[in-house]
Amino acid sequence: PLSAPQSVPQTSPQSTPLTTPLARELATPTTTPPLPIPQAPNPAMATVMQGGLRMPRLAINKLVLTPQQGPIYLSAPLQVTLNVESAVDLANAPIQVDYDRRMLKLVSVDSGGMMASDEQKESLTMDLVTGQIELSREPGVAGVSGSGTLLKLNFISLAKGETIVRLASAKLANSNRQALPVTQLPELTVKIQ
Repeated sequence: PLSAPQSVPQTSPQSTPLTTPLARELATPTTTPPLPIPQAPNPAMATVMQGGLRMPRLAINKLVLTPQQGPIYLSAPLQVTLNVESAVDLANAPIQVDYDRRMLKLVSVDSGGMMASDEQKESLTMDLVTGQIELSREPGVAGVSGSGTLLKLNFISLAKGETIVRLASAKLANSNRQALPVTQLPELTVKIQ
């Protein structure tokens, strides 16, 4: 005779504590990390072609003051150039030149040509007494990129000795009038014989 199947008693599963790190990790519900919030484009960033790909490039905007070659004599003219290196979309360059007015006199300021390198109009305003100078491109026109001469500062030497010509401020801006970083404000030691 066949015996009737016996029933196996059902037991409810007991809850056991999660003791291993892997067990805890597997039991923890996963969530999707939040999406990054899009950032406004950095005005100091631009793209350059590199190997057929567009790559971001950070504007350095390094300003450099360079003296004329040769000795500087008393009562003689002295030209100091203001150059920029690695600019990106530079459209406005208001600066403040600082120097010892007992040693030098600022007599004129000329454009260095960089802001008009693509034959766009530029504007140059200056106050020879205070040393405030602004070089800019026409509104709505893209800025210039690269390296070159922004300004030529023309002085007359008034006394013998060493003196410093420096930029007290430089507030560069791009074609959208957004501030561009400047690595440092340059200074130049001049020796008048």
